[in-house]
Amino acid sequence: MTAAHSDRRRHKRQSHPMAIELIVADRPILARLGDISQGGLRFQVDPESLDYIADKIDAVRLYGSGPLAIRVVWGFYDGTIGAVFENPAAALPVVTRILDEHAEYAEAS
Repeated sequence: MTAAHSDRRRHKRQSHPMAIELIVADRPILARLGDISQGGLRFQVDPESLDYIADKIDAVRLYGSGPLAIRVVWGFYDGTIGAVFENPAAALPVVTRILDEHAEYAEAS
């Protein structure tokens, strides 16, 4: 193979571990954010619940936001899931706040 592999992501992701809330069939499920960008996020759920919830996740709540619709793109058996925001413009203010606070934390460390 001579061609270099290119990353399909359009937005730079930043690691920001924090608790988040998934909306699964109108029920809140706790998860752990791994990283986030303007286009989507990677998070971790209990691996035992992965089969039940992976195709039923409707939205995510971040920092007390209202529900932000997401679409699961991939998942691993360890409970790691990657998703994109269905409406990136609606998610942008919340994502910007998280990224800004993460930058301030990184500068203070």
